[in-house]
Amino acid sequence: MDWIGTAFILSGLWLIGSKKRIGFPVGIVGCLFWAAYGYQHNILSIMVVNVVFLIVNARGWRRWGGNAVT
Repeated sequence: MDWIGTAFILSGLWLIGSKKRIGFPVGIVGCLFWAAYGYQHNILSIMVVNVVFLIVNARGWRRWGGNAVT
């Protein structure tokens, strides 16, 4: 589960670096895998940081939508 999450997060970053908005939801999927990993192994820090990263990705998705307030 951790390797799958890492693959999604790195793919999302690559897509964002290529100016492709789809990278944000790809990153969100990676964060969900990592948060689940943290839950399975009872590691609160992994769960918390990935929920924060998920929120950051959701914000990026919204702001790149073209109708964001600056």
